Amino acid sequence: MSELIGNGHEERWYPISIHQIKNHFSRYLIDEELCPDSKYIIANISYNIQYIQYLRKTLNELNLSEVLQIQTIKSFIVISASIIEAIFYLICCNENLRKKIIWKEFKTIGKSEFLLDGKKLKSETKLFEKNADSGFESLTFDQMIKKIEPKKILKQENQFFKDLNHLRKLRNKIHLQETKTIGKTDYNSFWRPEYNLSKKNLRLLLLDEIFKADEWNIELFEFLKT
Repeated sequence: MSELIGNGHEERWYPISIHQIKNHFSRYLIDEELCPDSKYIIANISYNIQYIQYLRKTLNELNLSEVLQIQTIKSFIVISASIIEAIFYLICCNENLRKKIIWKEFKTIGKSEFLLDGKKLKSETKLFEKNADSGFESLTFDQMIKKIEPKKILKQENQFFKDLNHLRKLRNKIHLQETKTIGKTDYNSFWRPEYNLSKKNLRLLLLDEIFKADEWNIELFEFLKT
């Protein structure tokens, strides 16, 4: 780890350059009209790829306590899943998988509560107005997975998407007070198998045919090999 404290760029360790990462993503041609913020999203993806490469280096080379290993692995999984989600968002925009919002909710009127068959129910009437800006629906990570998988846009097996759903659920475990969904503590939720799975899935996506990956790209993301 002395590389991390060297003087100047010639002595100090440095991750993949932002230019190289952006060049990789440029192989997937994005329609700016469908995704006007794509360059900013790709920039965010690039910064986070650099960061997880740094996390990988600390796990490989620092003699961390078990707790610190787990917290670093947690960060790696959360960020790598967020990178995949951002890439999926670009794909959903570019492949026109989002629905346009024609009507948006304006007002709720006529609320009433009543009993039916011993159950307390509520009835209400909603009014909608025409959406002037013709925006698109917001998609959750789960919704994006369900839209992309059946379209066969990615050259990935079903197992990739199954694994991705597991990582998505882990990624959602960012609230420290939440103990009901996956395990009881971070110690029970984030460990080596999940860490390796996150590396594997992110590498599979980055080297998918959609990015026209070649030998240069394979070497670029070598740090994600399990």
